[in-house]
Amino acid sequence: MIFLFVLAALSGCSGTDNEYFPLHKGKSWEYRIVTHDMDLEKKYKEFVSNEGEQEIDNDQVFVRKVNDEILYLYKPEKEGIRRVGVRRKRDIKTSLKKEDYFVLRYPLEKGTSWQQETITGVLEVVIAPFRRHYALKTPVPMTYTITSTEERVKVPAGHFSGCIQIKGKGVTRVQAEKTIGIVDVTVESSDWYCPGVGLVKSQREERTSSTILVKGDFLKELESFSED
Repeated sequence: MIFLFVLAALSGCSGTDNEYFPLHKGKSWEYRIVTHDMDLEKKYKEFVSNEGEQEIDNDQVFVRKVNDEILYLYKPEKEGIRRVGVRRKRDIKTSLKKEDYFVLRYPLEKGTSWQQETITGVLEVVIAPFRRHYALKTPVPMTYTITSTEERVKVPAGHFSGCIQIKGKGVTRVQAEKTIGIVDVTVESSDWYCPGVGLVKSQREERTSSTILVKGDFLKELESFSED
């Protein structure tokens, strides 16, 4: 099925629901994800569903379930859509991990920018001579900017228009594994959020100044979307 949406007015985006990041119960998404590191290509699926508004740890939040394993907690606020926590669904002994992470910042218009941290996820390599697997997981300060509100996007789920594109970039210097040494790490990302559906595409590249651990990339695309 081909989805085609027209860009709606942005003035109402500070309400309890945001058409670029829908949170109310009954919506679900299926994504395909492909990652590449220095040695492997990995493909997998991600299933996301909105569980509605709930009270968790004495706080009213909107809950999203991912792959029937992890719950992400969100709060719509005047400043934007904020992810405030995460917990594993099946392990009741796991305490809620508090977060403070904006998915979208208002106003939803070209030029809106904000800063927050990300963690590298696709910088991996097998190091000779003993075939040691090494993954660099390090925080990187990022700047995110809305670069367009009129994007057209084609993904397996169909064609979408009137989408917001958010670009991110960050650089840091870290001490990696001793064989690699001190490296500069650069992360660049692009995300597309479309009216009525939310995230339809996300891509990211992570690079280092090392000749041993050069880069990794990530691509996530919407395969299907449904709502009750």
